[in-house]
Formats: sequence, structure tokens, C-alpha cells
Amino acid sequence: MVIPTYRREETLVACLRCALDQSYRPLEIIVVDQTESHKTSTIEFLDSVRDRIRLIHIATPGAVEARNCGLREAGGEIIIFIDDDTTFGPDFVSAHVAAHRRGADVVQGRVMEPGRGVSHRAQWVLPWLRVVGSNTHDQTSPTNTLTGCNFSISRNAARQVGEFDAGFSGVLIHEDADYGVRCYKIGLKMIFDADAFLMHHRDAVGGVDATMKAAMRIFEPSVLRNELYFARKHFNVLVVWQYKWRLARRLRRARAKAGLLESVSPRQLLRQADREARALLKVRNQSD
Repeated sequence: MVIPTYRREETLVACLRCALDQSYRPLEIIVVDQTESHKTSTIEFLDSVRDRIRLIHIATPGAVEARNCGLREAGGEIIIFIDDDTTFGPDFVSAHVAAHRRGADVVQGRVMEPGRGVSHRAQWVLPWLRVVGSNTHDQTSPTNTLTGCNFSISRNAARQVGEFDAGFSGVLIHEDADYGVRCYKIGLKMIFDADAFLMHHRDAVGGVDATMKAAMRIFEPSVLRNELYFARKHFNVLVVWQYKWRLARRLRRARAKAGLLESVSPRQLLRQADREARALLKVRNQSD
């Protein structure tokens, strides 16, 4: 189990208590810590369980590098990724393992959040880059995408897919979906398993983008760049054009709602983000 963490205290401790309480044994727990310094109470807890977890410190905050570090360091045949602001029951790991034993290469677990209802189907990325369904779904079914706060992959499958794409940076979006689409493209068996469920608390404290208001997230240049990098990496030119049109519409609506009509140009934001996305894709293609 790999748990990236950044500036989380009480929620990290609660998450680790759940991990340490798992019925499945043996279980390797790797905490990839990007926090400069913890509260005394957190340090004391981490010290008290040091013989049961592997605590790895990396200097640069970022979910991609943290997950890649976990991939490189994990020794088990099944690697489970969760976020540091989640809680789950004692059979959580067992549910992931059982899904793999039934033949899955990649397992997306159910993600519940306070106030969210149950979706009629599991999350799926359509060929024209629309996402249908949700990971709140309560039935096991196929999927072709991933949510980083709750998924697992077999060691053999991870070798085939490789690491998470470091081209996704800043305020992250789609770095996990990108990994899922890559799994799907090479023919790995991907399953959404409703029994492998956790509660995602979306802690407002900590996390790389915790200080950013949700309503303003769309205006962050790295968000738009990551959106378009994902689109250009996996979809054709027509789909990318349509996606840019939908992003522009979202920007205009958010701009009006935030009262930023004179100060923000959706066209300029998207033009700059697309230049950066195309430059990232060029570098990636040259390195392949």
C-alpha cells in the first residue's frame, strides 16, 4: 500500500490507523512523505509505528513523483494507491486482493465522499472525451479509467505500463486518468470493484492545492495545461478542438460567476495552456 502525503496531520494519522488495522497479512505500508515538518503529535505517532511502515521522505511535493517513488519502492505483487485523507474498513486490502485473484490486472475501488449520492454506473471515459458515471457506483463492473485516491495494480501490469507521466505537474488533474487510459490501451483487465471502498474526506488542510478555492481552480494555468495535455495525448484533433470549446465555455461561466469579466480572457488562457501542452507532448514523443 502506497500513501503519498503532504502537509497532513490528523487525517494522515487516521488513514494510517486504518491501514495498520487491515485483516490482510502480510501488508507493506509505504508512506511517501513530502511534508517539511510535522506536528509533534504526528511525529510521535509515526515513531510509534516505525516498525510497521516504511517512511520515505522526498523533497519536492507532487503526487506524480510520490506515486512513482511508491512504484519503485514497493515489493509486493499487488500495489494499492490511496490518498492520505481517506479512511476505510479492515477488509479494504482484502477486497482489492480478491479482485486481482479473480483475474483483474487493475482495480479501481469505490470512492465515497460526504454528501455525494450513488452513481448508476462506474466511471468511464468515452471516445469523445466525456466522462460518464462515477466512482460512487455500488456494483462491480468494467472501467477504463482510474482515480488516484483508491486503485491497485499488479506488479506485472505496472512493469508493462511504466511510471506515472511526470508531464502532469502543478495543480494536478488527469494524471491518474492518464495512467488508467494507458492501462486500458495495452489491454489490461480493468475492474471497478464496489467492495474495495473507502471514504475520501477531501481535507481542506494540506495537499498540494489545498489553499486553492474550488471555484478558482479552472483559472490555474497548470490545470488547463494538464487538461489539454491529457486530451492531446490520447484523443484526435477533432476531439481536442471540441474539448477546448467546452473548456472555454466552462471558463466563461466561471468568469461570470466570479465577477472577473474584464480581467480574464478564456481565449488567452487556453492559447497559452495549449502551447505548453503541445510542447510537453513534443518532448514526450522525442523521448519515446
